[in-house]
Amino acid sequence: MKKLALLILAIVVAFATPAFAEVQNVKVGGDIITTYEWNKDLDLDNGNRTYADNTFINTSTRLYVSADLTDNVQAYVRVINERDWDAADNVREASGGGDIEIDCAYVKLSEFLYSPLTITLGRQEIFWGSGLVVGDGVVKPDTSATTGIMIRDQYLSQKKGFDAIRITLDYDPWMIDGFYARIDENSTAATYTQVSGGNVGETREDLMGVNVSYVWPNEVLTEAYAVLNRDSDDTNLEDTKRTTVGARAEGVIDVIDERLSGEAEFAYQMGDYNSKREVKAMAIIAGLTYEFDFEYNPVLSVKYDFRSGDSFTKTDATRNYENWNAQYNDYSIGNLIQKTWVDAAYSQDGTSFPRGAGGNIVAFTTSASVEPLEDVLVAIDAIWAASDEKQHSQSTKDIGVELIGTVMYDYTEDVTLAVQASWLNQDKAYKTVAVGTDNNTEPYEVIGSVKVEF
Repeated sequence: MKKLALLILAIVVAFATPAFAEVQNVKVGGDIITTYEWNKDLDLDNGNRTYADNTFINTSTRLYVSADLTDNVQAYVRVINERDWDAADNVREASGGGDIEIDCAYVKLSEFLYSPLTITLGRQEIFWGSGLVVGDGVVKPDTSATTGIMIRDQYLSQKKGFDAIRITLDYDPWMIDGFYARIDENSTAATYTQVSGGNVGETREDLMGVNVSYVWPNEVLTEAYAVLNRDSDDTNLEDTKRTTVGARAEGVIDVIDERLSGEAEFAYQMGDYNSKREVKAMAIIAGLTYEFDFEYNPVLSVKYDFRSGDSFTKTDATRNYENWNAQYNDYSIGNLIQKTWVDAAYSQDGTSFPRGAGGNIVAFTTSASVEPLEDVLVAIDAIWAASDEKQHSQSTKDIGVELIGTVMYDYTEDVTLAVQASWLNQDKAYKTVAVGTDNNTEPYEVIGSVKVEF
């Protein structure tokens, strides 16, 4: 009896003792980014929104631990703090609390049961192609709200992870990548809806997709993808589904010149806008880049962007909804154009700001850069943009011309200093019924940053 009791006690102790995986390699690192931003007249409407004029200094700090375990298992955890100077709390938090947040936390199982198969489970970054459809999994503040933290949250935040399970099959040169992400669960905060057309008060929102890519012998990458966004909205008491399918190619066009590279992408959205209207929208990206074989390494590129818009003149309640929805992208058209048009509130009621909400834009970008010194890059971008569809009483589709100048200096291999200045010569597309007159302000912005990686 005594031996049996000792045996049972030994078994209980064995099961009660925590099991630790054998650690093969541990890496600790991170980065610190300090940013100064000064912007003016971003609302173009005489200060109607509080984030129109802003000056602040912000520091983003990230620290990660990556552990390689036995049997091709990797664990990764990254924490983040994003805070304005002289602010006691994390400015990213709606409640004003939580200075240290979990940015990423996942487990990666390589060669799981099958050599080409990798499974990644947890909060992770997922970036497909150009970032047009999948790139940033964080729900952003509503840009139509009068909030002073919008600029920080939407454009300076380093948080972009998805809470997802990702399955990757590597059949080099073929790659099949799929994921399922939970975007939102039981949210009721109206001020934290997804930017560019998301719903208010959703009870659950999921994002899922699959991407199939192939790398050709000349290193040209081609890929095709399908992404489903399902948003169960307790306001409309219906499930809103939007599917995006697309194809993309990028690489060197060596049949013409080995210094010439290009990219092209086409995407089409379909699904339910509401119980009466169907979504039928599209997006196009096309660009060329040439690297000259001259001193200072000059580079010249041109790019075309198109996002379909919904017509204000069509009043049929059952017509197709044609405005492209940016959803969870990480792609920008210019700097000020992105802030004041592409991401601004989309309105058809004649009382608000008739901007893009992720779509309704045609843009041509010309970029040039040189390296006058070994560690210095100087670049300039010029973007001309117009709306795809006129809104309200706009007398023209012209959005305007934006100029962006950037200087980057690699002080060391780990420290980068940068200054960027943007100016928008905006046109009459910004005219609104609410204001009643053309907006004559010309917004500008200056951003300086220091980034240290370790």
